[in-house]
Amino acid sequence: MTSHGGLHDVVIAFDIDNTLTDPDGSGYRRTTAKFLASHDLGLNAEDAYDAIEAIRTRGDVLERLGLANPRHERGCADGLAVLCLMHCINPNLQAELGINADDQSTHRDTFTELSELERGTREGDFDDRLDAECQVREFAATDPRIARLRDEVLRISRHPTVQAWAESFAAIENDEPVSDVRRLLETVMSRGATPIVITEGREEVQMRKIRRLRVADIFTGRVLITETAAKLPGIHELESAIGALIERRIDSACSPAQEAELQLLWYFHCVVDEWATKSASFYARCLHAVHQNPNDPQSALKKLAIAPADRWAQQPLRFVMVGDRYDKDVQPLIELLGCDVGMTVRLRAGKYAALHPEDELPPHRRPSRTFTSWDALSTFLTDDLTVEDIQPITAPPPIVSPTVLRWDYIDRGLENAMVSVRLVAELVSAMVR
Repeated sequence: MTSHGGLHDVVIAFDIDNTLTDPDGSGYRRTTAKFLASHDLGLNAEDAYDAIEAIRTRGDVLERLGLANPRHERGCADGLAVLCLMHCINPNLQAELGINADDQSTHRDTFTELSELERGTREGDFDDRLDAECQVREFAATDPRIARLRDEVLRISRHPTVQAWAESFAAIENDEPVSDVRRLLETVMSRGATPIVITEGREEVQMRKIRRLRVADIFTGRVLITETAAKLPGIHELESAIGALIERRIDSACSPAQEAELQLLWYFHCVVDEWATKSASFYARCLHAVHQNPNDPQSALKKLAIAPADRWAQQPLRFVMVGDRYDKDVQPLIELLGCDVGMTVRLRAGKYAALHPEDELPPHRRPSRTFTSWDALSTFLTDDLTVEDIQPITAPPPIVSPTVLRWDYIDRGLENAMVSVRLVAELVSAMVR
């Protein structure tokens, strides 16, 4: 790689999974295949891999059961126990783990029903999502099938065989990260750019990946994670107040004033929940954090850092996002900024490469650039990209999308509010800046 000038004051954000690590997705699949080869569920290799992915993507459902989320821990005994309970058809393994085939079918139906209810808490408008949240909590608290399912998963997860599986799965090392990640980062820095990380997940897990890449020194203070954005002061008070009011609603003991308050608090729960994923609102938080403190946006993200409009006009931000997933790394930024501001670069080479092909997207929804190999992406960033290619951001992006801004909830809720939630005041203040 040769160094060329021309990226002064440009911020280049990288996703981690399938971008800085395992860009073609083969490492993760090989790791999973190696595990499945010695642990026979009675499924063929492809079905077994799909089963593991299905459980991993339902981590929120496991959390509803009071279990560990397998999205955040590859050697998760609770996740492997659910995998066996939902998908194992090997009679020898069923006997070893004490899984009854008839009970297995009942548990599978219960898990599926809970999954459908959980999905409803993230789809539709706020009223629909609140109704779904009440249904999930009531189902989880009162249906005896939930307790039986939870107890059975915990029993299986404690079985010595599953414990050994969890240890062996966690111990399998992925292939080494791309060998020239550090060289790429040092080269773009020599061209004047500031590299940062924008990623989704748990802080502990993502920081462990950064350390394994051996680039933690480059990204010190510059790792922006969804969990950080959603972990605001007052969030526990907010969630506690919601829980208490939902219990009253389930018991039909909610007064009109309490119902209005619940709607207000639930609305803000949904706003914060947007920041817990790579949504347009989360990216807006990141851009404000970078603009306010480019040397340590990580600290700025922990607060509701909002740079005023005049500062954006005086100090525009040139921003590039590099990632593998269209729905996480491209689409939210286009929704936030439009297709002509900033730059989105997609590495379409990993396990999500087949999703959202560019030729099926309208021109105004496509990434600014798409590459199908790490080498081509590296060459672009180190040799070809210039400041002139990036249209600057000159106005503050909204931290709450206009599509979810509901002043009717806010006005009615504040008028009837019975408790003071610190986070609500901070969020309202941030919205009107």
